[in-house]
Amino acid sequence: MADTPSAVHTPTQIAYFENSTEREHAEAISSNHETLASVYRETIRKDAQMLQTMLPRELRDMVYKEMYAQDSPIHIRKRQPHENTQLGSVAVVDMIWPDPSGYLNHDLVGKEMSREAAEIFYNVNTFVIEDVELLSVFAKHDCYGYDVRPSSYIQSLVLALDNTPPLFLHTCESSPPENVEYIEGPKFCSSESESEESIQDKESNLWLHLRDTIKHNMEAVATFQNLKNLVIEVQLREIPSQYDEKGWWDPRDIANEVFRLKRACINLTIRTIRIPRTHDEKMLDRMDDQLVWQDVSSYFDEPTVTEIEHFEKHGPHGDSRSIHAEIMANYDENPLLEWPCLNNTINCRRHPGRDCTDQTWHDGWHRALIKDYWNKQQEFWDSFGKPSCPICEENMSA
Repeated sequence: MADTPSAVHTPTQIAYFENSTEREHAEAISSNHETLASVYRETIRKDAQMLQTMLPRELRDMVYKEMYAQDSPIHIRKRQPHENTQLGSVAVVDMIWPDPSGYLNHDLVGKEMSREAAEIFYNVNTFVIEDVELLSVFAKHDCYGYDVRPSSYIQSLVLALDNTPPLFLHTCESSPPENVEYIEGPKFCSSESESEESIQDKESNLWLHLRDTIKHNMEAVATFQNLKNLVIEVQLREIPSQYDEKGWWDPRDIANEVFRLKRACINLTIRTIRIPRTHDEKMLDRMDDQLVWQDVSSYFDEPTVTEIEHFEKHGPHGDSRSIHAEIMANYDENPLLEWPCLNNTINCRRHPGRDCTDQTWHDGWHRALIKDYWNKQQEFWDSFGKPSCPICEENMSA
């Protein structure tokens, strides 16, 4: 008897068999996953019922703390759109922290228990707000869908301020504006070819808008009723400019809000860091150990009588005096009132012989500058016959 010839499968049949096998495997995995997820959810429900029935609130809080207290801060940031595409929508915020325990999910454990867990979750962790614009949203919006305001329970907060361009703008003197100019709106120079009118219209108005936006966004800090520890981190990103400067962050942008927070007995730390001018993220990662945070909290302390007298005598632009050799020779007699050099380099071309990377001697200058700023605000409002700014008035009566 002749052998039966073996079946020959066409490429279409082979592809069909492969697709069928893959589909069967995917369905099996999906079925197994759903089974395990169902068991997982049921286990959480049973455990939650036992906790709520057998333990008082004090012991339940201890369980929540063990589950949700994190060793590192939780970052709140914006989601960024995919590069080179405009397809689809982009979520406004990315605030969802993964919840492996499931007790923040009111569909699993009920609203009462999920609320208890949320109160502990927000109370024991430190949250880093990476964009100041998210502060007001995060303060009142709970990402897990139940009726909890994070601002009512958070005790530890880190607020990041990024002076990325166009926030970096330089005055014509390449120095900080005087307090009157700062309040009314200073003029800025972007290039020698532009007219003064175009510069004032384009850049000064932009600077005022950005300055006031920072102030407005920081007002949301007042809604955090139980806040005990606040760290304000200012990232100073180096950018090119006609002066080859490294940029200037003006602490007056947040001075009023800082003073209000200090009066509320909040443990406040303000620090800055300079980030090199590079687009290579890998290089920045390698330089993490070299980037040093500088604590500038003392800028907002009360100035001494001597610091005020020197500031009133020499004005806010005393840095220009250090160019002369005779002033440099007597530099040690008055090291606190030279305003910070924007070059921030060891071999500074504007200040020969001075290590401009050391910013520690400028505390007194900043203290006097901010005190004078408060006084100028009072005079500014009085000149218009309007009630003084409540925060400014509170500052000056302290």
